[in-house]
Amino acid sequence: MDGRERILQAAIQVFSEEGFDHTSIRTIAARAEVTNPSIYYHFESKEGLFLAVLTEAMKRHGASVFEATTFAPSARDILVGFVQATVFLVREKPGMGRLIYGARFGCPKNRSVRAFLEEKTTQTWAFVRSMLRRGFPDSSDQRVELLAIGIMSLVNGLTQLLLDDEEMVDISPEVITNLVDLILSTH
Repeated sequence: MDGRERILQAAIQVFSEEGFDHTSIRTIAARAEVTNPSIYYHFESKEGLFLAVLTEAMKRHGASVFEATTFAPSARDILVGFVQATVFLVREKPGMGRLIYGARFGCPKNRSVRAFLEEKTTQTWAFVRSMLRRGFPDSSDQRVELLAIGIMSLVNGLTQLLLDDEEMVDISPEVITNLVDLILSTH
């Protein structure tokens, strides 16, 4: 593993443990077993490093969602794939899940980080709404919004359960499918 990759892996760990605001470059450098200047060689700043880590996490999430939804025959199947891909990525990479969810809900003070997270959150909500409109074309905007809140609450709730205690609950593909169907059945 090259120095840049070691820095990224260490940054994922440290940022997920301490959050953006409480993490120092010195701590990341120690964890990566590199010098502070080597971090600045690869990344302009702590913010730049954090955004690189978040971008990598979002790419992995996007690839997982793409793989799970590309050949889905219906909007419902796309939503099931989206929820499953998100939850199972967090199960496989809990550090990344802590990083993303900690950043989203920890409200970093840094404006660029907040703007990046707000943009990604807005894109995710738009994706969910578009799938709901596709699946339920006769639904009112209010109904679509309520269903979107249900789907996003499901994603956030299952993710939080996994991050709190993976053994606490069985989150299988069937459980996720049943939960999505339950939300959509309120239509």
